[in-house]
Amino acid sequence: MKRFGHLLLQGLAILLMVFVGVALIACSWQLASALSNNRLALLCGIGFLAGICVFPYFRLVPVYVCGHELTHWLTAKLFMRETGKFSIKMARGQVQVKNPNVWIILSPYILPFHLLVLMGLYGLLLFIIEPMPALVVRVVAGCLGAAYAYHLVLTFIAIKAGQQDLRFKGAVFSMCIIITGNIGFLFLVLMFATRQWQTAGRLLLQQCLTQAGWITNAVQYAYHSFT
Repeated sequence: MKRFGHLLLQGLAILLMVFVGVALIACSWQLASALSNNRLALLCGIGFLAGICVFPYFRLVPVYVCGHELTHWLTAKLFMRETGKFSIKMARGQVQVKNPNVWIILSPYILPFHLLVLMGLYGLLLFIIEPMPALVVRVVAGCLGAAYAYHLVLTFIAIKAGQQDLRFKGAVFSMCIIITGNIGFLFLVLMFATRQWQTAGRLLLQQCLTQAGWITNAVQYAYHSFT
């Protein structure tokens, strides 16, 4: 009975993540349209496409492993979990965490470590160099797009190789968290890039209400069809 209840809760959580994921995709598309004439957004896009083409062949595995394990470690510290041995090798690494939760386990597949580091370094440069040379801004924009592509490509490769992390709460449930988490991160990036914080929140609420209406209509139609 306890297992059935656990599976039921997981099933409901999966349905909720699908619901939220669809809403986030629709809102992200609308926010992205505001960047159509933005040169820096174009450079980010070019860097992203270049990364998608390059990184499947030049994987820089030690760099990914380092970021992967550091993300585990940092997330564990945020949740105030005790950490132990930390090791990084050429093709794999390990960090011991006492009583890890699903967010600690799956955080490297959601949070683009190298992109966040690059954003942090750029933010630091903005305080040091004023004004920032236009060429540097353009190069950083391209690198940001490439860094995000690196995260997505190496995450896909890691999952395809069969990561034990996904077995912690089951492959289907874990994949739903990873996909929804990545969509949510992209939504946040677009929200900050367009500086449409209130608009983004309003769009998300409206989209959720619209989808809820679709579901209600579908349920009513099915009910009347079988009664």
